[in-house]
Amino acid sequence: MKVVVDTNVLIAAFLTSGTAFEVLEVVLEEKIGVLSPYILNEFEAVLKSKKFGFPVRLVDEFVKYLKTNCSIIAEDKRFNPDFSDAADRKILALCQTIGADMFLTGDKELLALKQIGQTPIVSPSEFWKQKRSI
Repeated sequence: MKVVVDTNVLIAAFLTSGTAFEVLEVVLEEKIGVLSPYILNEFEAVLKSKKFGFPVRLVDEFVKYLKTNCSIIAEDKRFNPDFSDAADRKILALCQTIGADMFLTGDKELLALKQIGQTPIVSPSEFWKQKRSI
C-alpha cells in the first residue's frame, strides 16, 4: 500500500496527539507513507517559521525520522492536475506519479475532490475508519 501524506497532516501530527498523530504513527510503522521533497521542505519551513518557532534540531530529527520510514519520491512534472492551488497540484501529481492507494489530507478543498485519478482522497479520521474495518 502507498499512502501520500499531505503537509497539513504531518503538521497536525507533530503538534497534537490526536487522530492525525495516531494515523501517521500507523503509516510510519507499516512503512506505507510516501512523501515528496516538496512536502518535506514545506513541513520544515512551516515548523521552523516564526509562527511555530520549533528548535531547528527537533524539526531536523523528525524530518530524518520521516525520511527513514517513508518513501521519498518527486512528482512527475508531466502530470498537471486541474486544481486551483499550484502547491497542491504538486502533491496531486505525486499521487498520480506513484499510483497512490490513498491520499491523506485535512484540506477541505482537496477532500471535496474525493479522488485524483484512481486515488481516493481521505481525511485522517476516514483513513482510521477504513483501517479498522480491514
